[in-house]
Amino acid sequence: DRGPDGGGFVIDGAVGICYRAFHTNRESRLEKQPLASRNGAILALGGRIDNRDELISNLSDELRGERANITDVEIVLAAFSRWGEDCVSRLIGDFALILWDPIHQKVLLARDHIGARTLYYHQSKHRLICSSELDPLLVLAGASLSVNEEYIAGFLAYDPEPELTPFNGFHAVKPFHSISISRDGKSRERRYWSLAE
Repeated sequence: DRGPDGGGFVIDGAVGICYRAFHTNRESRLEKQPLASRNGAILALGGRIDNRDELISNLSDELRGERANITDVEIVLAAFSRWGEDCVSRLIGDFALILWDPIHQKVLLARDHIGARTLYYHQSKHRLICSSELDPLLVLAGASLSVNEEYIAGFLAYDPEPELTPFNGFHAVKPFHSISISRDGKSRERRYWSLAE
């Protein structure tokens, strides 16, 4: 029921990324997602990038075509090609992203500074499933659901911790954080921004 403006998917071996489109600006109508780079990286980006001009200027070697026709997803993929995981700290906007890095065999998940977009994941011994919405993730994971009492307590007291969801085993990426998950299942969370900086 999502993606009234179409979408697509890319499969690379055991990795598959699906994107459902909902166009909100001129650039989003030009996008084809998920987008694959020449080196095989695959990106799905929900949201928008606000410092487009600055990034386009800094990434002129990686980006081709008319400035007005360069899409946000192309900018982010070029930023990843140039700066790797550090690219997230250079993005300003309203976004959540999922990126497969075939060179390092990692998935990168990240949310913007404010956390306006959601991004959830479920990791088991044999697979990682991510989604910008919790409901389809619950269905696709097929895991038995148990209530996360810590989330409920936080919800009743004031506000649950941002990485919690109502269900055990299902997690949210925190705002201004990125998580890289390697093929062997090891994960590394990184806070890429703070108000003090």
